[in-house]
Amino acid sequence: LEFRRVLFRSGTKFGPHTRFHQSMFRGPVDCTGALFDGMAEWLEVTFEQPAVFERVRFGSGTGFSGSRFMQQAGFSDAIFSRDTFFTFSVFEETAVFAGSQFLGPVDFSNADFKKRDDLDRVRFDQPPLLTRTHRVIQEQPADDLATFLSRYGLTAVLLLVSAGLVGYILKSK
Repeated sequence: LEFRRVLFRSGTKFGPHTRFHQSMFRGPVDCTGALFDGMAEWLEVTFEQPAVFERVRFGSGTGFSGSRFMQQAGFSDAIFSRDTFFTFSVFEETAVFAGSQFLGPVDFSNADFKKRDDLDRVRFDQPPLLTRTHRVIQEQPADDLATFLSRYGLTAVLLLVSAGLVGYILKSK
Protein backbone atom coordinates (compact mmCIF):
# COMPACT_ATOMS: atom_id res chain seq x y z
CA LEU A 1 0.00 0.00 0.00
CA GLU A 2 1.12 3.54 -0.71
CA PHE A 3 -0.07 6.58 1.24
CA ARG A 4 0.47 10.24 0.32
CA ARG A 5 -0.51 11.80 3.66
CA VAL A 6 -1.77 10.23 6.86
CA LEU A 7 -3.25 12.18 9.73
CA PHE A 8 -5.10 10.53 12.58
CA ARG A 9 -6.68 13.07 14.86
CA SER A 10 -5.80 13.02 18.52
CA GLY A 11 -7.77 10.31 20.23
CA THR A 12 -8.13 8.09 17.16
CA LYS A 13 -8.66 4.55 18.41
CA PHE A 14 -7.56 1.50 16.44
CA GLY A 15 -9.10 -1.94 16.86
CA PRO A 16 -7.70 -5.31 17.82
CA HIS A 17 -5.19 -5.59 14.95
CA THR A 18 -3.69 -2.74 12.90
CA ARG A 19 -1.39 -3.83 10.09
CA PHE A 20 0.65 -1.68 7.69
CA HIS A 21 2.99 -4.41 6.44
CA GLN A 22 5.42 -3.17 3.71
CA SER A 23 3.50 0.09 3.26
CA MET A 24 5.08 3.19 1.77
CA PHE A 25 4.22 6.52 3.39
CA ARG A 26 5.31 9.23 0.95
CA GLY A 27 3.82 12.10 2.97
CA PRO A 28 4.01 12.94 6.68
CA VAL A 29 2.43 10.57 9.18
CA ASP A 30 0.86 12.12 12.28
CA CYS A 31 -0.61 9.73 14.84
CA THR A 32 -0.28 12.11 17.79
CA GLY A 33 -2.38 10.94 20.73
CA ALA A 34 -3.74 7.84 18.96
CA LEU A 35 -4.61 4.64 20.81
CA PHE A 36 -3.67 1.26 19.38
CA ASP A 37 -5.70 -1.11 21.57
CA GLY A 38 -4.49 -4.30 19.94
CA MET A 39 -1.50 -5.47 17.97
CA ALA A 40 0.10 -2.66 15.93
CA GLU A 41 2.26 -3.89 13.04
CA TRP A 42 4.32 -1.36 11.09
CA LEU A 43 6.62 -4.03 9.64
CA GLU A 44 9.03 -3.17 6.82
CA VAL A 45 7.33 0.22 6.39
CA THR A 46 9.06 3.18 4.74
CA PHE A 47 8.38 6.66 6.07
CA GLU A 48 9.70 9.21 3.54
CA GLN A 49 8.54 12.22 5.58
CA PRO A 50 8.40 12.86 9.35
CA ALA A 51 6.59 10.16 11.32
CA VAL A 52 4.99 11.44 14.53
CA PHE A 53 3.83 8.97 17.18
CA GLU A 54 3.94 11.38 20.13
CA ARG A 55 1.76 10.59 23.14
CA VAL A 56 0.56 7.40 21.40
CA ARG A 57 -0.54 4.47 23.53
CA PHE A 58 0.36 1.04 22.18
CA GLY A 59 -1.75 -1.32 24.31
CA SER A 60 -0.56 -4.64 22.94
CA GLY A 61 2.43 -5.87 20.98
CA THR A 62 4.03 -3.34 18.65
CA GLY A 63 6.36 -3.94 15.74
CA PHE A 64 8.35 -1.49 13.63
CA SER A 65 10.85 -4.16 12.60
CA GLY A 66 12.56 -3.57 9.28
CA SER A 67 11.07 -0.09 8.95
CA ARG A 68 12.95 2.86 7.50
CA PHE A 69 12.48 6.37 8.87
CA MET A 70 13.95 8.72 6.26
CA GLN A 71 13.05 11.89 8.21
CA GLN A 72 12.61 12.52 11.92
CA ALA A 73 10.84 9.81 13.89
CA GLY A 74 8.98 11.19 16.92
CA PHE A 75 7.94 8.84 19.70
CA SER A 76 8.16 11.27 22.63
CA ASP A 77 5.88 10.51 25.57
CA ALA A 78 4.56 7.33 23.88
CA ILE A 79 3.62 4.35 26.04
CA PHE A 80 4.47 0.86 24.83
CA SER A 81 2.58 -1.53 27.14
CA ARG A 82 3.86 -4.89 25.88
CA ASP A 83 6.52 -6.43 23.63
CA THR A 84 7.95 -3.88 21.21
CA PHE A 85 10.26 -4.50 18.26
CA PHE A 86 12.45 -2.07 16.32
CA THR A 87 14.76 -4.81 15.03
CA PHE A 88 16.54 -3.99 11.76
CA SER A 89 14.92 -0.52 11.70
CA VAL A 90 16.87 2.34 10.15
CA PHE A 91 16.63 5.90 11.47
CA GLU A 92 18.17 8.20 8.84
CA GLU A 93 17.47 11.36 10.89
CA THR A 94 16.90 12.10 14.56
CA ALA A 95 14.87 9.57 16.53
CA VAL A 96 13.08 11.25 19.45
CA PHE A 97 12.00 8.95 22.28
CA ALA A 98 12.26 11.37 25.24
CA GLY A 99 9.64 10.68 27.88
CA SER A 100 8.54 7.38 26.34
CA GLN A 101 7.80 4.39 28.53
CA PHE A 102 8.50 0.80 27.57
CA LEU A 103 6.54 -1.27 30.10
CA GLY A 104 7.40 -4.61 28.46
CA PRO A 105 10.41 -6.01 26.63
CA VAL A 106 11.82 -3.89 23.78
CA ASP A 107 14.20 -5.06 21.10
CA PHE A 108 16.36 -2.62 19.09
CA SER A 109 18.68 -5.39 17.85
CA ASN A 110 20.38 -4.61 14.54
CA ALA A 111 18.74 -1.17 14.41
CA ASP A 112 20.74 1.60 12.78
CA PHE A 113 20.61 5.12 14.25
CA LYS A 114 22.42 7.36 11.74
CA LYS A 115 22.02 10.44 13.98
CA ARG A 116 22.07 10.77 17.76
CA ASP A 117 19.18 9.20 19.63
CA ASP A 118 17.87 10.05 23.07
CA LEU A 119 17.25 6.54 24.42
CA ASP A 120 18.91 7.64 27.66
CA ARG A 121 15.83 9.80 28.33
CA VAL A 122 13.42 6.85 28.17
CA ARG A 123 11.88 4.73 30.92
CA PHE A 124 12.59 1.04 30.36
CA ASP A 125 10.97 -1.38 32.81
CA GLN A 126 13.31 -4.05 31.40
CA PRO A 127 16.72 -3.39 29.87
CA PRO A 128 16.37 -2.93 26.10
CA LEU A 129 18.02 -5.40 23.73
CA LEU A 130 20.66 -3.50 21.74
CA THR A 131 22.54 -6.40 20.16
CA ARG A 132 24.49 -5.17 17.09
CA THR A 133 22.62 -1.86 17.25
CA HIS A 134 24.51 1.01 15.63
CA ARG A 135 24.22 4.25 17.60
CA VAL A 136 26.02 7.54 17.15
CA ILE A 137 27.87 8.23 20.39
CA GLN A 138 29.25 11.62 21.29
CA GLU A 139 32.98 11.32 21.62
CA GLN A 140 34.44 11.90 25.06
CA PRO A 141 37.66 13.91 25.27
CA ALA A 142 40.77 11.85 25.88
CA ASP A 143 42.02 11.86 29.46
CA ASP A 144 45.58 12.83 28.61
CA LEU A 145 47.95 15.27 30.27
CA ALA A 146 46.70 18.27 28.28
CA THR A 147 43.10 17.58 29.33
CA PHE A 148 44.19 17.19 32.95
CA LEU A 149 46.10 20.48 32.88
CA SER A 150 43.26 22.37 31.21
CA ARG A 151 40.79 21.11 33.82
CA TYR A 152 42.93 21.71 36.90
CA GLY A 153 45.49 24.26 35.76
CA LEU A 154 43.44 27.34 36.65
CA THR A 155 42.67 25.91 40.10
CA ALA A 156 46.36 25.25 40.76
CA VAL A 157 47.35 28.78 39.67
CA LEU A 158 44.70 30.35 41.91
CA LEU A 159 45.86 28.24 44.88
CA LEU A 160 49.48 29.34 44.35
CA VAL A 161 48.50 33.02 44.12
CA SER A 162 46.37 32.68 47.28
CA ALA A 163 49.22 31.00 49.17
CA GLY A 164 51.59 33.76 48.03
CA LEU A 165 49.20 36.46 49.27
CA VAL A 166 48.76 34.74 52.63
CA GLY A 167 52.57 34.44 52.96
CA TYR A 168 53.03 38.13 52.07
CA ILE A 169 50.38 39.25 54.62
CA LEU A 170 51.95 37.10 57.38
CA LYS A 171 55.47 38.36 56.56
CA SER A 172 54.41 42.03 56.58
CA LYS A 173 52.96 41.80 60.11
